[in-house]
Amino acid sequence: MVRVGGHRGGRGEIHMVDAPTGALRHTIRTPTTLDEGGHLALIGPDDGAEADTVGR
Repeated sequence: MVRVGGHRGGRGEIHMVDAPTGALRHTIRTPTTLDEGGHLALIGPDDGAEADTVGR
């Protein structure tokens, strides 16, 4: 299962989307707004992302 997480900034919400279908799976709400909208994260099993300290 591959998921994409993204936010628009200013709303305090991160949307988790199933990459193959485009279906919204979950919305994570934070207690504060998020700066700099438009960030994405591609998350998949065994992708090695935990070793990326820069956050590409």
